Amino acid sequence: MGSQASKAIDKTKDRKSRQPSRARSLASSSVSSTGRPKKNTATKTEDINMMIPKPTPSTSATTKHKKGFNHMVIDQDDYKEIDRSQRQHYVLKSSRKANHWAPFKGKGVILDIGTGHGDWAYEVASAYPNARVIGLDVNPPSTPVTIQKNLIFKVQDIKESWDIRDNSVDFLFQRDMNRVLLQVDWKHILQQIYRVVRPGGVIELLEPDLSHQNTGPTISRANEYYKIECERTGRDMSLSAHLTDLLSNVGFVRIEQKNMDIPVGEWPSDTGLKQLGFNNLELQRSQLRFFRSVYTQKNDISTESYDTASKAILAEYEQFQGFTRWTCWIAYKPASDASP
Repeated sequence: MGSQASKAIDKTKDRKSRQPSRARSLASSSVSSTGRPKKNTATKTEDINMMIPKPTPSTSATTKHKKGFNHMVIDQDDYKEIDRSQRQHYVLKSSRKANHWAPFKGKGVILDIGTGHGDWAYEVASAYPNARVIGLDVNPPSTPVTIQKNLIFKVQDIKESWDIRDNSVDFLFQRDMNRVLLQVDWKHILQQIYRVVRPGGVIELLEPDLSHQNTGPTISRANEYYKIECERTGRDMSLSAHLTDLLSNVGFVRIEQKNMDIPVGEWPSDTGLKQLGFNNLELQRSQLRFFRSVYTQKNDISTESYDTASKAILAEYEQFQGFTRWTCWIAYKPASDASP
């Protein structure tokens, strides 16, 4: 695995595999956000699975999609999205012990694609006062989140041609865009990235697997449901398996791919990973809250069924030692290529 956190998770799993199983059933106690045990009122697993409908896969890539799942324009002023975005930012920063892995000398233009609420852009602008940081988003922060003079936000639909000059960006960063992009969008996005990055410039892309690892029955069913929805709407569930090839096809070189596994829950024995797992569990909780309206209003799932399944999912992360997997790609534009 590609990080110290991932290696420590492996060691924890090895130790626990040699010990008697301590897995708790869904009927046992779970841990609240305050760390105190609370009564678990989860429904039996077989009942919960029935609450997650199994959609019928589309037979055509051009099938009309339900609004909401297919067109996820995020309102950055929405409290639930702000909460989810900030939790995600600090979970990733804590896991990586840095805001980025790509090398950057501190001067030049940094472009943040899909800047969202601007958490990453703000911290990078603060860290590199001699750099110029630009955050692009179809719906960037509506009010200033910083007094940093070296940070600006631009309204930009990245599915269209970007209002950024050719060969002008020294470091380009993009994170967690696969959940809002369609598979057919990636060729255009990577071509635009290649166009704006200067010869010798570096990019860093960071994307999560869209399914969770070490799953219990409810999470497995949710993964299956999400996979079918991705197939129906044209999202790429297997991006990590071929993004390296896509980058190479566009022209990038010296491509490095790293996997990063982050525990969900307090199951690791390592103190640092236990805290990281707790924070990641709270992130998953906030994401379930954020997507609640999408699934209940647009996908024929009752609020009661969604809430019950959500409780079971959060319990299974701890019970089955679940983790989320992120993949990071670092790549360079050839120094000799000045073409757009």
